[in-house]
Amino acid sequence: EQADQAETKVATLAATIKADEAAVENGRLQLEFCTILAPIDGRTGQLPVAVGNLIKENSDTAMVTINQVDPIKVSFTVPGRYFGELQKYREAGSLKVLIAGPGGELEGTFSFLDNSVDSTTGTILLKAEVGNRGKSLWPGQYVDVRLIITTREGITVVPSQAIQVAQDGAHVFVVKDDMTVEDRRIAIGTIVAGETVVESGLVPGERVVTDGQLQLTNGAKVEDRAASAPGQAAQPAAAGPEPSRSMP
Repeated sequence: EQADQAETKVATLAATIKADEAAVENGRLQLEFCTILAPIDGRTGQLPVAVGNLIKENSDTAMVTINQVDPIKVSFTVPGRYFGELQKYREAGSLKVLIAGPGGELEGTFSFLDNSVDSTTGTILLKAEVGNRGKSLWPGQYVDVRLIITTREGITVVPSQAIQVAQDGAHVFVVKDDMTVEDRRIAIGTIVAGETVVESGLVPGERVVTDGQLQLTNGAKVEDRAASAPGQAAQPAAAGPEPSRSMP
């Protein structure tokens, strides 16, 4: 009988130990719930709660907002008419994103192309991810973004202000050796940084008029203002010829 009582007591104590161990484990779990680990590295902003404030589960007020700053994501839009080109060159892996920062341009990795064109603005949303170790970019900041979809070699470009657009297409005044002008129709392409690609109608080295075109007619004589002597007034019909050139 004493042996049975001893065995019962041992079993009871063993059950008590297991219950205590479970209570300890539950306490550890509850303690872990008191510590919130951020899933990302970043910077915290203004804290809406402070030590001593009462918080509750699933509250509408966030305890803290963490913004990831390295790498940082940049959102921008482009006209919807470029959607086909974006798809084409994205598949080719040639899309290149450059973001203007205080210390110079930062190169980013193209990461997102939206699945529709915004019917209100006619634009499509794109995103890029940029390394930001120097913290030169900050969340919410407005930046200038350049999206390079492809690189073309051996093309002819002219200053965009040299081009006049009429009902029958684009024209330029080409300056001949005798300083008279020829009104020539051209086919134009992409405009980049104030320069327009000329697909046909000009060859590198030909000079075009960049100012005063409204005063010119075919065969009119012009003067190169850049070559005028200091203090000499340019003639009303004179214009500043600039050579068309080939982009390397």
